Amino acid sequence: MQTHVSRVLAAAAVAVALAGCLSSTGLTGARSVGTDNVEFAFAVSFMPDLSDNIVGLPALDVVVRYGLSDTADLGFRLNSLGMFNIDTKVELIDHQDSTVALMPTIGVNWGSVFSDTIRSNGVPIQLGLSVLGDVHVGDEATITIAPSYSVLLDTHTGNTHHLLGGELNGAFDVGGGFRLQPFITGHWGVGVASDALMATILTGGVATRYAP
Repeated sequence: MQTHVSRVLAAAAVAVALAGCLSSTGLTGARSVGTDNVEFAFAVSFMPDLSDNIVGLPALDVVVRYGLSDTADLGFRLNSLGMFNIDTKVELIDHQDSTVALMPTIGVNWGSVFSDTIRSNGVPIQLGLSVLGDVHVGDEATITIAPSYSVLLDTHTGNTHHLLGGELNGAFDVGGGFRLQPFITGHWGVGVASDALMATILTGGVATRYAP
C-alpha cells in the first residue's frame, strides 16, 4: 500500500511539474517586445483532472519579458504549481501581418524547496522548443499558433519523458497598454499508454499582458 501511494505521489509531482511548466508561448506572441522594453503578464489557468488520483488544479502565472533587441527578448515565468521557466524568443520573420519566432525554454521545479514529496522523488527539469507563428489583425489583435516539443528529465530516476504539443491564443488590445489573451494548451506524451498520467495534459485560461 505504501509503495502504491509513493508511486502515485511521484507521478503527481511530475504531472504538477508538467502542468506548471509546459507553455508553448510563455504568455507572449512571436513579435519581440522591443529593445529595453518590459512587458508583464499575469494569467489564471485551469488543468482538468489528470486521473482518478489527482483533482483538477487551478494555477497562477506571472511573466516578465525584457527586450534584448528589436528581434529578441528574454522571459521569466513563475508558476504557482511550482515551476520557474526562462526562455529566449528570437524572431525569424517579421512582416506587417505576420511574425515567426523560435523560443527555447528551460524550466525547473522550485516547489521542491518546499515539498518533501517532490524533493525526495527528484527535481523535474524541462527543456522545450516552440515555434511561434503570429497573424496580426491590424494593431488591435494577434492570433498565435505555437507547436512545441518538450523533454522532461526526472532527476530521481534519470528517465526522460518526451511530449509534443502546442498552444492557440488570441491577444486583444483593450487600451492603456493592456492586452487580454485567452489561451488553450495541449501536450501529449510520446510512447506512453493512452491511460497514463502524462498521456494528455490540457490547460485553458486567460492572461492579461501589460507593456508600460
